Amino acid sequence: MTELAIPNDRARWSFSDIWEKHGAAIITALCLLFILLAWWAGRQNMPTAEIILFILAYVVGGHQKAIEGLTTLFKEKDLDVDLLMVVAAIGAASIGYWMDGAILIFIFSLSGTLEDYTMEKTNRDIRSIMKLRPEEAVLLENGVERKIKVEALKKRDVILVRPGDRISADGIIIGGYSAINEASITGEGIPADKKKGDEVYSGTINGQGALEIEVTKPSEETVLSKIIHLVQEAKNEKPPSQLFVERFESIYAKVVVLVAILLMVLPRIYSTGPGAIRYTGQ
Repeated sequence: MTELAIPNDRARWSFSDIWEKHGAAIITALCLLFILLAWWAGRQNMPTAEIILFILAYVVGGHQKAIEGLTTLFKEKDLDVDLLMVVAAIGAASIGYWMDGAILIFIFSLSGTLEDYTMEKTNRDIRSIMKLRPEEAVLLENGVERKIKVEALKKRDVILVRPGDRISADGIIIGGYSAINEASITGEGIPADKKKGDEVYSGTINGQGALEIEVTKPSEETVLSKIIHLVQEAKNEKPPSQLFVERFESIYAKVVVLVAILLMVLPRIYSTGPGAIRYTGQ
Protein backbone atom coordinates (compact mmCIF):
# COMPACT_ATOMS: atom_id res chain seq x y z
CA MET A 1 0.00 0.00 0.00
CA THR A 2 1.45 3.34 -1.05
CA GLU A 3 1.53 6.02 1.61
CA LEU A 4 0.50 9.51 0.66
CA ALA A 5 3.13 12.18 1.16
CA ILE A 6 1.81 14.83 3.49
CA PRO A 7 3.46 18.27 3.23
CA ASN A 8 5.16 19.27 6.43
CA ASP A 9 3.34 22.58 6.94
CA ARG A 10 4.43 22.75 10.54
CA ALA A 11 8.13 22.59 9.63
CA ARG A 12 7.65 25.20 6.91
CA TRP A 13 5.80 27.46 9.33
CA SER A 14 8.50 26.97 11.93
CA PHE A 15 11.27 28.00 9.53
CA SER A 16 9.32 31.05 8.40
CA ASP A 17 8.60 32.00 11.98
CA ILE A 18 12.24 31.62 13.00
CA TRP A 19 13.39 33.73 10.05
CA GLU A 20 10.80 36.42 10.78
CA LYS A 21 11.88 36.66 14.41
CA HIS A 22 15.63 36.09 14.08
CA GLY A 23 16.48 36.78 10.43
CA ALA A 24 18.47 39.93 11.27
CA ALA A 25 20.47 38.05 13.90
CA ILE A 26 21.20 35.22 11.45
CA ILE A 27 22.47 37.73 8.86
CA THR A 28 24.67 39.42 11.47
CA ALA A 29 26.06 36.04 12.58
CA LEU A 30 26.85 35.08 8.96
CA CYS A 31 28.60 38.41 8.45
CA LEU A 32 30.78 37.75 11.50
CA LEU A 33 31.45 34.19 10.32
CA PHE A 34 32.69 35.38 6.92
CA ILE A 35 34.91 37.97 8.60
CA LEU A 36 36.49 35.34 10.83
CA LEU A 37 36.97 32.98 7.88
CA ALA A 38 38.55 35.82 5.87
CA TRP A 39 40.92 36.56 8.74
CA TRP A 40 41.83 32.87 8.90
CA ALA A 41 42.38 32.74 5.13
CA GLY A 42 44.71 35.72 5.42
CA ARG A 43 46.69 33.95 8.13
CA GLN A 44 46.96 30.91 5.87
CA ASN A 45 48.32 33.06 3.01
CA MET A 46 45.26 32.54 0.77
CA PRO A 47 44.66 36.07 -0.58
CA THR A 48 42.04 35.10 -3.17
CA ALA A 49 39.92 33.24 -0.63
CA GLU A 50 40.41 36.10 1.83
CA ILE A 51 39.06 38.69 -0.62
CA ILE A 52 36.12 36.47 -1.63
CA LEU A 53 35.15 35.94 2.02
CA PHE A 54 35.41 39.65 2.75
CA ILE A 55 33.16 40.38 -0.25
CA LEU A 56 30.63 37.87 1.11
CA ALA A 57 30.76 39.60 4.51
CA TYR A 58 30.18 42.97 2.82
CA VAL A 59 27.25 41.67 0.76
CA VAL A 60 25.57 39.68 3.55
CA GLY A 61 25.99 42.27 6.30
CA GLY A 62 25.61 45.44 4.26
CA HIS A 63 23.11 44.76 1.49
CA GLN A 64 20.08 45.80 3.56
CA LYS A 65 21.71 49.05 4.70
CA ALA A 66 22.78 49.75 1.11
CA ILE A 67 19.22 49.29 -0.14
CA GLU A 68 17.85 51.54 2.62
CA GLY A 69 20.46 54.20 1.95
CA LEU A 70 19.91 54.20 -1.81
CA THR A 71 16.14 54.26 -1.33
CA THR A 72 16.45 57.33 0.88
CA LEU A 73 18.79 58.94 -1.65
CA PHE A 74 16.55 58.41 -4.70
CA LYS A 75 13.14 58.83 -3.08
CA GLU A 76 13.81 61.52 -0.50
CA LYS A 77 16.86 63.09 -2.19
CA ASP A 78 18.77 62.85 1.05
CA LEU A 79 21.89 61.12 2.33
CA ASP A 80 21.63 59.18 5.55
CA VAL A 81 23.97 57.26 7.81
CA ASP A 82 23.20 53.96 6.04
CA LEU A 83 24.68 55.19 2.77
CA LEU A 84 27.50 56.79 4.72
CA MET A 85 28.39 53.40 6.14
CA VAL A 86 28.32 51.74 2.72
CA VAL A 87 30.54 54.39 1.14
CA ALA A 88 32.96 54.31 4.08
CA ALA A 89 33.23 50.50 3.91
CA ILE A 90 33.76 50.50 0.13
CA GLY A 91 36.31 53.29 0.53
CA ALA A 92 38.21 51.26 3.11
CA ALA A 93 38.21 48.21 0.83
CA SER A 94 39.37 50.27 -2.16
CA ILE A 95 42.58 51.25 -0.35
CA GLY A 96 43.19 47.75 0.96
CA TYR A 97 41.62 47.96 4.41
CA TRP A 98 39.16 45.12 3.90
CA MET A 99 39.04 44.14 7.55
CA ASP A 100 38.25 47.68 8.74
CA GLY A 101 35.38 48.03 6.26
CA ALA A 102 34.03 44.59 7.19
CA ILE A 103 34.10 45.40 10.90
CA LEU A 104 32.23 48.64 10.20
CA ILE A 105 29.53 46.73 8.34
CA PHE A 106 29.32 44.15 11.12
CA ILE A 107 28.85 46.87 13.76
CA PHE A 108 26.04 48.47 11.76
CA SER A 109 24.43 45.07 11.19
CA LEU A 110 24.65 44.28 14.90
CA SER A 111 23.15 47.65 15.88
CA GLY A 112 20.27 47.06 13.45
CA THR A 113 19.67 43.62 14.94
CA LEU A 114 19.57 44.97 18.49
CA GLU A 115 17.19 47.72 17.38
CA ASP A 116 14.90 45.14 15.76
CA TYR A 117 14.82 43.08 18.95
CA THR A 118 14.02 46.20 20.99
CA MET A 119 11.15 47.13 18.66
CA GLU A 120 9.82 43.58 18.70
CA LYS A 121 9.87 43.53 22.50
CA THR A 122 7.91 46.79 22.54
CA ASN A 123 5.39 45.35 20.08
CA ARG A 124 5.02 42.22 22.22
CA ASP A 125 4.40 44.38 25.28
CA ILE A 126 1.70 46.31 23.42
CA ARG A 127 0.07 43.09 22.20
CA SER A 128 0.13 41.59 25.69
CA ILE A 129 -1.54 44.72 27.11
CA MET A 130 -4.17 44.69 24.36
CA LYS A 131 -5.00 41.06 25.19
CA LEU A 132 -6.07 42.24 28.64
CA ARG A 133 -8.94 44.18 27.10
CA PRO A 134 -12.06 41.97 26.83
CA GLU A 135 -13.88 41.94 23.50
CA GLU A 136 -17.38 41.27 24.86
CA ALA A 137 -19.44 42.27 27.86
CA VAL A 138 -22.59 40.84 29.45
CA LEU A 139 -25.15 43.65 29.41
CA LEU A 140 -28.02 43.58 31.92
CA GLU A 141 -31.30 45.08 30.69
CA ASN A 142 -34.36 44.61 32.90
CA GLY A 143 -32.79 41.51 34.38
CA VAL A 144 -32.05 40.01 30.96
CA GLU A 145 -28.46 39.14 30.06
CA ARG A 146 -27.17 39.93 26.59
CA LYS A 147 -23.66 39.71 25.17
CA ILE A 148 -22.50 42.78 23.25
CA LYS A 149 -19.22 44.16 21.96
CA VAL A 150 -17.30 46.22 24.51
CA GLU A 151 -17.18 49.11 22.01
CA ALA A 152 -21.00 49.29 22.14
CA LEU A 153 -21.12 49.98 25.89
CA LYS A 154 -22.35 53.41 26.96
CA LYS A 155 -22.27 55.35 30.20
CA ARG A 156 -24.79 54.11 32.78
CA ASP A 157 -25.08 50.69 31.12
CA VAL A 158 -25.07 47.89 33.69
CA ILE A 159 -22.88 44.84 33.06
CA LEU A 160 -22.56 41.49 34.81
CA VAL A 161 -19.09 40.15 35.58
CA ARG A 162 -18.98 36.52 36.70
CA PRO A 163 -16.27 35.03 38.93
CA GLY A 164 -12.97 34.56 37.08
CA ASP A 165 -13.91 36.88 34.18
CA ARG A 166 -12.11 40.04 33.19
CA ILE A 167 -13.99 43.25 33.85
CA SER A 168 -14.92 44.71 30.49
CA ALA A 169 -15.32 48.41 31.37
CA ASP A 170 -14.39 51.04 33.92
CA GLY A 171 -17.25 51.55 36.33
CA ILE A 172 -18.76 51.53 39.82
CA ILE A 173 -19.96 48.39 41.61
CA ILE A 174 -23.70 48.61 42.23
CA GLY A 175 -24.18 45.03 43.36
CA GLY A 176 -22.03 42.23 44.76
CA TYR A 177 -18.75 41.85 46.58
CA SER A 178 -15.45 40.33 45.40
CA ALA A 179 -11.68 40.49 45.46
CA ILE A 180 -10.25 41.84 42.20
CA ASN A 181 -6.78 41.30 40.79
CA GLU A 182 -5.69 44.75 39.56
CA ALA A 183 -2.10 43.85 38.69
CA SER A 184 -2.64 44.80 35.04
CA ILE A 185 -3.39 48.38 36.09
CA THR A 186 -1.65 49.01 39.42
CA GLY A 187 1.04 46.32 39.37
CA GLU A 188 -0.12 45.13 42.78
CA GLY A 189 -0.23 41.32 42.85
CA ILE A 190 -2.50 40.99 45.90
CA PRO A 191 -6.23 41.12 45.00
CA ALA A 192 -8.09 44.14 46.36
CA ASP A 193 -11.42 43.68 48.12
CA LYS A 194 -14.18 45.58 46.32
CA LYS A 195 -17.74 46.29 47.44
CA LYS A 196 -20.72 48.38 46.39
CA GLY A 197 -19.66 51.93 45.50
CA ASP A 198 -16.03 51.04 44.74
CA GLU A 199 -14.45 51.82 41.37
CA VAL A 200 -13.21 49.02 39.10
CA TYR A 201 -11.21 49.02 35.88
CA SER A 202 -11.37 47.30 32.53
CA GLY A 203 -8.91 44.41 32.12
CA THR A 204 -8.76 43.52 35.81
CA ILE A 205 -9.81 40.03 36.92
CA ASN A 206 -12.82 39.36 39.11
CA GLY A 207 -12.39 36.93 41.99
CA GLN A 208 -15.04 34.70 43.54
CA GLY A 209 -18.15 36.86 43.58
CA ALA A 210 -20.44 37.98 40.75
CA LEU A 211 -20.56 41.76 40.27
CA GLU A 212 -23.00 44.18 38.75
CA ILE A 213 -21.14 47.25 37.48
CA GLU A 214 -22.43 50.56 36.16
CA VAL A 215 -20.28 51.74 33.27
CA THR A 216 -18.72 55.19 33.79
CA LYS A 217 -16.51 55.46 30.68
CA PRO A 218 -16.76 54.28 27.06
CA SER A 219 -14.20 51.70 25.95
CA GLU A 220 -11.85 54.23 24.32
CA GLU A 221 -11.58 56.25 27.56
CA THR A 222 -10.85 53.45 30.03
CA VAL A 223 -7.63 53.45 32.04
CA LEU A 224 -6.43 50.39 30.13
CA SER A 225 -7.06 52.07 26.76
CA LYS A 226 -5.11 55.12 27.92
CA ILE A 227 -2.20 52.89 28.99
CA ILE A 228 -2.17 51.24 25.56
CA HIS A 229 -2.29 54.65 23.87
CA LEU A 230 0.60 55.99 25.98
CA VAL A 231 2.76 52.93 25.25
CA GLN A 232 2.11 53.28 21.51
CA GLU A 233 2.95 56.99 21.66
CA ALA A 234 6.16 56.27 23.56
CA LYS A 235 7.11 53.74 20.88
CA ASN A 236 6.55 56.14 17.99
CA GLU A 237 7.64 59.40 19.55
CA LYS A 238 11.31 60.34 19.21
CA PRO A 239 13.02 62.10 22.12
CA PRO A 240 14.60 65.55 21.48
CA SER A 241 18.11 64.08 21.66
CA GLN A 242 17.31 61.61 18.86
CA LEU A 243 15.79 64.37 16.71
CA PHE A 244 18.95 66.44 17.17
CA VAL A 245 21.17 63.48 16.27
CA GLU A 246 19.12 62.82 13.12
CA ARG A 247 19.41 66.45 12.00
CA PHE A 248 23.15 66.44 12.67
CA GLU A 249 23.47 63.04 11.00
CA SER A 250 21.98 64.36 7.75
CA ILE A 251 24.62 67.10 7.43
CA TYR A 252 27.44 64.92 8.71
CA ALA A 253 26.61 62.13 6.24
CA LYS A 254 26.82 64.50 3.26
CA VAL A 255 30.19 65.85 4.34
CA VAL A 256 31.71 62.46 5.09
CA VAL A 257 30.46 60.88 1.85
CA LEU A 258 31.99 63.76 -0.14
CA VAL A 259 35.31 63.49 1.71
CA ALA A 260 35.35 59.70 1.29
CA ILE A 261 34.82 60.01 -2.46
CA LEU A 262 37.59 62.60 -2.72
CA LEU A 263 39.98 60.42 -0.72
CA MET A 264 39.24 57.49 -3.02
CA VAL A 265 39.62 59.44 -6.26
CA LEU A 266 42.27 62.13 -5.74
CA PRO A 267 45.19 59.88 -4.67
CA ARG A 268 44.66 57.72 -7.76
CA ILE A 269 44.60 60.78 -10.05
CA TYR A 270 47.80 62.24 -8.63
CA SER A 271 49.60 58.89 -8.50
CA THR A 272 48.85 57.97 -12.13
CA GLY A 273 48.95 61.35 -13.85
CA PRO A 274 51.82 62.25 -16.20
CA GLY A 275 53.15 64.90 -13.86
CA ALA A 276 52.52 63.07 -10.64
CA ILE A 277 54.90 63.73 -7.75
CA ARG A 278 55.96 60.52 -6.03
CA TYR A 279 57.45 60.23 -2.60
CA THR A 280 60.83 58.52 -2.72
CA GLY A 281 61.56 58.37 0.96
CA GLN A 282 64.41 60.93 0.78
